[in-house]
Amino acid sequence: MILPLAALGLLLLGPLTPGAPPTFNARSQGGTARAPIPRLSFVLLQQDEELRAGHVSTHLKQKLWRWTVYIQAPKDVLQRVKCVEYVLDRTFPDPIREVCDRGTGAQAFPLKVTAWGPSTVRIRVRFLDGRVQELEHELTF
Repeated sequence: MILPLAALGLLLLGPLTPGAPPTFNARSQGGTARAPIPRLSFVLLQQDEELRAGHVSTHLKQKLWRWTVYIQAPKDVLQRVKCVEYVLDRTFPDPIREVCDRGTGAQAFPLKVTAWGPSTVRIRVRFLDGRVQELEHELTF
């Protein structure tokens, strides 16, 4: 039986368009500080590699969160990754950030940021052989 990708919870993304405004949701939430909860999104692109983007977040105070966005993949895939480029909302200073430190297998190529609200992060995974795979991850708190 063949199911549409939407039924499988997968998302196909086209190439990132330079200069396109990123999505940003200005909604904020208050409340007490909580332990980080991983949020994962699975994205299949060009059927190249199995990569997931995820994040953990901690509520610091009203309208302020500390979060870490990262990728997850099988060990053999992570060994072939050179760097990961994160494209943040244009309101961030230096919205394009590159991470070449692999970090841990559970949270590979992590980027830590403090911000006031949820947004979408575009991710470009650059492999040692020159290939680039693109992901998109929604930061929700």
